[in-house]
Amino acid sequence: MIKKGFVAMLYLIALVGLTANAYASTFAIEDIRYCETPSSFSPLVLNKGQTCAIEVELRAFEQSNDIKVQITLEHEQDVIKVSTNPFNLPRQTTSIKTLAFTVPSEIDEGTYLLKVKAANKDTIVEQSQTIKIESKRQEVTIKDVTLSELYLIPNNILGIGVHIENTGSENQQNIKVQAYIPELNLKAATYIQNIKANEIASADTLKLQLPSNLQEEAYNLVISVSYANLHQRTTQILSLVPVKDQETQIAPSQTTKEIQEEIATLNREAHSEYFKKMKEAKGILNKARGQIIDIILNGKRNK
Repeated sequence: MIKKGFVAMLYLIALVGLTANAYASTFAIEDIRYCETPSSFSPLVLNKGQTCAIEVELRAFEQSNDIKVQITLEHEQDVIKVSTNPFNLPRQTTSIKTLAFTVPSEIDEGTYLLKVKAANKDTIVEQSQTIKIESKRQEVTIKDVTLSELYLIPNNILGIGVHIENTGSENQQNIKVQAYIPELNLKAATYIQNIKANEIASADTLKLQLPSNLQEEAYNLVISVSYANLHQRTTQILSLVPVKDQETQIAPSQTTKEIQEEIATLNREAHSEYFKKMKEAKGILNKARGQIIDIILNGKRNK
């Protein structure tokens, strides 16, 4: 009887300890999406050289400071680690952090474990995902991304051009191209019907309508390309910051600078051509004036 009571007491102490630890956690991982795939899908298939974006959604129960999110992938040759900068999360709020890593080309084919950890001095939470690495028989890469603006402007439409290349050995059909900003819940998508091996194709311009209440922080613009019957994806992440006053705060993009330089060059050439023509006209006028004067003087002499 005493033994049973002692065991029950130990069980209660352990239960209280677990409960205390649970309540001590000031935040938790609400959801994770691996290359736009829910964590319930396992294993996640990735190609060598493929870039994968991981969206980690956190929820704070209490004010949580200096949180850092980190992803880790161990393989035979190395350990891949990617982490965010420390950030704060107010009580009863959520936040999505996006990290990206590229599968090494030298990694062996096989199954690996990708770990996701969010931690500060008070709380550590972890999850893991099984991934399967395959060769590049099917691979589409993002060759270039062009933006209508280099900044996020409230109430404006952000235009995004995506150019892709089929670097695999197989032709691809129905490639899905997406652009989204997870923090703003904005997404746009289009399709490229087909692209042959080693060819380049451009997607229709994607457009995101930006809200008026942009915060003064950097936002991640995620470009995603799904191929191989939408089972494989590659992503690229651009960090964009908002501005309030388009006229005074936006620095000209490289393209704009090139246009401005070209206009200045044209102006200089136009001015140079103008003065050249004026000089020629002045010379002709002076010559004509001299001829008129000679005719007048000759007429006077003949009289």
